[in-house]
Amino acid sequence: MNTHHPIFALLTNTSSTGLKLQSLSAEVYRCPTLQTFTVQGADATTFLQGQLTQDIAQQTPAQAQFAGYCTAQGRVLATMVLIRDDQSQPQFRCFTHASVAQALIKRLRMFVMRSKVVITEAADMTELQMSDPLTAAPLCVVGVSTSDVTALEGALKHILPQQPWHQQKHATGTWVCAPSAAGQPLRWWWLANQHHQNAIGAIEGLASHIVMALSECANTVAHQTTPDADEAVNANQEALNTQDADITTWQQFDIQAGLPWVEQATQDLFIAQTLNLDLIGAVSFTKGCYPGQEVVARAHYRGTLKRRMYLGHIDQSINLGLASDVLSAMNPNEPCGRIISCVAGRNRTDMLFESIIAAATDYALYLPALNAGQDHVKVVIDALPYSTYQLTA
Repeated sequence: MNTHHPIFALLTNTSSTGLKLQSLSAEVYRCPTLQTFTVQGADATTFLQGQLTQDIAQQTPAQAQFAGYCTAQGRVLATMVLIRDDQSQPQFRCFTHASVAQALIKRLRMFVMRSKVVITEAADMTELQMSDPLTAAPLCVVGVSTSDVTALEGALKHILPQQPWHQQKHATGTWVCAPSAAGQPLRWWWLANQHHQNAIGAIEGLASHIVMALSECANTVAHQTTPDADEAVNANQEALNTQDADITTWQQFDIQAGLPWVEQATQDLFIAQTLNLDLIGAVSFTKGCYPGQEVVARAHYRGTLKRRMYLGHIDQSINLGLASDVLSAMNPNEPCGRIISCVAGRNRTDMLFESIIAAATDYALYLPALNAGQDHVKVVIDALPYSTYQLTA
């Protein structure tokens, strides 16, 4: 997915000479791994109700929802966030992992048939540049976090939702409060496009944190000859380097919040419960049918679930392969689980992984040695931020 979305160029006001880089107690993160699409039409609610694990019919414009999309065998093909934005007819703005977005959209369109539903994907950057930017303005997902909500609201000139999955629509775009781990600052998914230009242009302090905006503006300022312009370019490049080094921070937040994003490498591997979708309220057991519903319901009502998702880390920075094996002392010769998500930081790698419950609760877990002659890598299990009493059921 191309990260040079035009919204980033609009997030910094460049009407004056040079850039006004202001400090604000908020951090903004690019989310190039997330791609938006829209499902709209008179039958949009009914259509999604019959496709996803979530109870879409009960969703209101004040509440975002997390949901899974499964095969008929109950294996999850994608997880996504849905935002209801009713106008004259139902409309849902959704985002999912970019690596599965095209396949998901194609599959959903296969089942539209005669329903009054239109599924629109985010426009490609090349197409956007060749068209009217105000008619082809796909939503861009930006991550925002702060420990000073009052200051951020003051800069935005509007309030923000402060409970997970609550959403609000403002002149600056749509703000969805994302779940966070204990002790982490509040954070939001911010969805905006070029229609929000006037409101966004005034938020220079917030915008100065967005590396893509800085990169775009650096190209503009570079053609100026004033010392202030040269200083601005240097500041932009420094911010660019810093943000590039921290580009995985938002993904780390998601992992520590226990939020499972299904990627291309992990498609069709897990049922909803082994991703803890039921524990985070992303599965309804009272709604009607959807693909895989029988498998998901059987695992719930018969109480035969043997696997769950866990949060863990290793005390070194390693680029792990998704779906790679997790081993246990219970049976060292047979993998007990697989990695769902992971992100390598400084001297630490955080991960979400699924495992046989008995292995994760009673035995030491580790990853296979990286090279011959080396020891296995110990996995430390951390506490998930939501209720996990069913993990040992």
